Amino acid sequence: MAFKNSLCSVIVLDLDNKEEVVGMGRLVGDGGCHCQIVDVCVLPEHEKKDLGKLIMTM
Repeated sequence: MAFKNSLCSVIVLDLDNKEEVVGMGRLVGDGGCHCQIVDVCVLPEHEKKDLGKLIMTM
């Protein structure tokens, strides 16, 4: 449900590992003039690969 109610969402898949979800980010807002980044996460084993930066630039 959280992704459905997001203004924008990003999911990072590991294509070498059965398309496992390894990271995500979410932007929510009031539909008017306020929006906020509420979630950015990367699985610990995929940290230090700049995936967080990739999520933030998408």
